[in-house]
Amino acid sequence: MIYSTFAEVYDTLMDDSLYLKWRDYVLARVKPHGQRLLELAGGSGSLALLLKQAGFDVAVFDLSSEMLALAEAKAEQAKVDLPLIQGDMQDLSALPKCDVVTCFDDSICYMKDLAAVQAVFTQVAARLPAGGDFFFDAHSLHQMDDLFPGYMYNYQTEDYAFMWHSYEGEVPHSVEHDLTFFVYDENSTPTTR
Repeated sequence: MIYSTFAEVYDTLMDDSLYLKWRDYVLARVKPHGQRLLELAGGSGSLALLLKQAGFDVAVFDLSSEMLALAEAKAEQAKVDLPLIQGDMQDLSALPKCDVVTCFDDSICYMKDLAAVQAVFTQVAARLPAGGDFFFDAHSLHQMDDLFPGYMYNYQTEDYAFMWHSYEGEVPHSVEHDLTFFVYDENSTPTTR
């Protein structure tokens, strides 16, 4: 339940204009004509749908089955065939070659250390032909060192509340996120003390 709630909250809180910017960034560099595009950490599929509608043959790859369930619902609603693959982007060995790989929304920052980042780059390179394109973004040191520590955000609907607090991590230039969810359960019995 908590992971599906997190996926829904994440999808609700995402700034939709970012998906358009990432799509436009890719389109400014690669003209689509049915090339196979793999979207790593594709989440709920919003960017994948935009890239598919632009003319790429897109597959969504994500660690979270809950995010992929949201992507599946969006693809069905848009009446689009969108292959969904659950897995860890440190191991893409079972996937076919592709022409373009994307990994936006700072998803590469979720790798635990430099060795994990290197594993992702090695796996992506093995999936791409010579001259293939890998588009990704990452948080700046300014974001990690100056903006994230002490950051707080709260969000509430009738069904759930979400509290996000970030603080400096133990490793230099790292940050820890504390996420707390309160989910309304109509079957729960209120208690008084």
